[in-house]
Amino acid sequence: MNQSYSTPPRSNTGAQSLVGAVERVVMHNTENGFCVLRVIPQGSKGIETVVGIAASVTAGEVVHASGRWEQSRFGKQFKSDHLRFSQPATGDGIQKFLASIHGIGPVHAKKLVDRWNTRIFEIIEVYPHHLEAIGGIGKVRRKQIVAAYAENKALREVMVFLHAHGIGTALATKIHQRYKDKALEVVSKEPYRLVTDLYGVGFKTADELAQNLGVASDSEMRLEASLVHVLDVFAERGHVCAERPKLLQAATRLTGIETDRIVPILDKALGSKRLIAEHFGESEVIYLPRLRRAEQEVADHIRRLSAGSPPWPVIDAKIALDWVAKQSQISFTESQRAAVTKLLQHKLGILSGGAGVGKTTLVRALLAILQAKNIDILMAAPTGRAAKRIEESVGLPAKTLHRLLEWDPRTRRFLRNASNPLETKLVIVDETSMVDTLLMRDLLAAIADDTAVLFVGDPNQLPSIGPGAVLGDLIDSGKVPVARLTEIHRQSGASRIIQCAHQVNAGIVPIHEEYTEGDCVITVVDDPEEAQAAVLDLACHTLPVQFGYDALRAVQVLTPMNVRGRLGAQALNRELQARLNPNRQHCIKRFGTDFAVNDRVIQLSNAYDKTVFNGDLGTIAAVDVAANQITVDFDGREVVYPSADLKELALGYAISIHKSQGSEYPAIIVPILNESYVLLERALLYTAITRGRERVHLVVQKKALETAVRTARAGDRVTRLADRLA
Repeated sequence: MNQSYSTPPRSNTGAQSLVGAVERVVMHNTENGFCVLRVIPQGSKGIETVVGIAASVTAGEVVHASGRWEQSRFGKQFKSDHLRFSQPATGDGIQKFLASIHGIGPVHAKKLVDRWNTRIFEIIEVYPHHLEAIGGIGKVRRKQIVAAYAENKALREVMVFLHAHGIGTALATKIHQRYKDKALEVVSKEPYRLVTDLYGVGFKTADELAQNLGVASDSEMRLEASLVHVLDVFAERGHVCAERPKLLQAATRLTGIETDRIVPILDKALGSKRLIAEHFGESEVIYLPRLRRAEQEVADHIRRLSAGSPPWPVIDAKIALDWVAKQSQISFTESQRAAVTKLLQHKLGILSGGAGVGKTTLVRALLAILQAKNIDILMAAPTGRAAKRIEESVGLPAKTLHRLLEWDPRTRRFLRNASNPLETKLVIVDETSMVDTLLMRDLLAAIADDTAVLFVGDPNQLPSIGPGAVLGDLIDSGKVPVARLTEIHRQSGASRIIQCAHQVNAGIVPIHEEYTEGDCVITVVDDPEEAQAAVLDLACHTLPVQFGYDALRAVQVLTPMNVRGRLGAQALNRELQARLNPNRQHCIKRFGTDFAVNDRVIQLSNAYDKTVFNGDLGTIAAVDVAANQITVDFDGREVVYPSADLKELALGYAISIHKSQGSEYPAIIVPILNESYVLLERALLYTAITRGRERVHLVVQKKALETAVRTARAGDRVTRLADRLA
């Protein structure tokens, strides 16, 4: 085999070239292909560093690189945007190459080259039994060598094929890792499988590949893939299913094919159960099978857990509340007493209410009453910060739902399930509005028949990021007892924060002239430039200097957008970092971000090995440039992040409103601008305002504020859980 493969070249005017033997592979990230190579250029006795992207690279190979020389903090290196590799042609190169193949090693590599020199590749491919003539290579080792060499060859063939059809190295590597020796077959015959099988591959990418392979634009394969893709996109927007006309319209827009041509493809997919249709009244909705199954299972579990009596004896709520009131010196209103009475009478219930209505006070009262009856209780919330907040509020340990259900990252399953249920008599879930259909299904499956459940939440907040509107659907179904709290109690009802939040929730645009002072202030600006200046002044000067807040730990900027515009989290983080942490002596740069001591950072995903969870905020306590790692302080607990794990972190001076769900901060700043109009809605603004515990500053354009308050988009999610229960 004398084959080479390369990354597809990009236009690179003035590019230089380098050809040489790979002496050593310093590092190679198999996930994204990034590699650092030590190369001996042709005609030179020196050794140079080459960095670039390669799906596979082995010492001894010949590398053909185009790019340019650059000076980095590690010295001079050749930064390549186009790598091509070919098998070595010299004995020394072949020996290095073979030594890197599993089952051979340096000793046997030397023996093989001494015996067959450059013919060794032909021997392995055509006459593999000859290998057993070498001492130390028996039947087992010979099979190992042939298999490893074949895998190496297969990868190269996949790369040549995929690159020829416009697929870059990073995606080609993913494809090979997913399908192994079936990669060429899958890509050739079922290119649209990439959309569902590989994270980050969209319909457009698979469609371009399919068309390069000659797949007709009106082929059944393409049209069915478009329907699945549209349902996936709807799920990303929070919908569990799609109404048939809207699904067909979206597929038509995506493919450019007439709806009449797509209808029979949809009907065929429904007939084979690859998609599922259900009728609710006169409406027909279409599901992805996994989401239909999850929604039905949630409904089944709700019915199961509603049956029977609570696992505690009959309790006289009046006597119990009088006892709690005396113990805690709290005076309960009639509505609060009615809520506790209802919840004590049912095995499954919901405690619902907006900001400041006393939900936490009632949870504490229920805990006191039930703990006095020796009832085992588990508390949980969707995020780490939400779990910590409820734990601090009620004094009972709380976990994230993933920790409660014991997520196993190896199997990507929960260890707690129907066969291994939670060992308790009551499960209390706070911030239930954040729980999506799939997670709710897994939670309910792990709760035994004789266990009670209490959901606590505010249905007016943003719904879950994942598909579904479970809390709202449970309330709307009328099949789950709901204790609603409406009277404002927090901060003696005098808080302008609570007043503003309830105005927004009622669809009333707050008049900014009425919010010029106090704990909630609205500042009107004309444009994004003025807004950014106002946000930076509040965060870096007004709140720290005038009101004494710690700018690095007590002030949080919440923005609708993560990326776009001056008021996106990324742009604000750069500006806030420059002002609040200007003396960054030692830092590690990763993905274009400097991480330095005293920087505020946010965890972007659940990291179970570190016991750090999505949305957790911390401060960088130490940076070790030599070891290429940082240490982050999360509320007194230090966690080490090697450079490879920094993808889990982002600067946290400014974060998205979605990331703030379940959290509270002493002081918050919220920019609401016209440039965010696509994202503006009532639930988003209401959620943001209710994150502020002591001070809220809204920096707004009048039209944007009006748009946010008058857009009630959160209730538009297409789900059928309420219908299933009703």
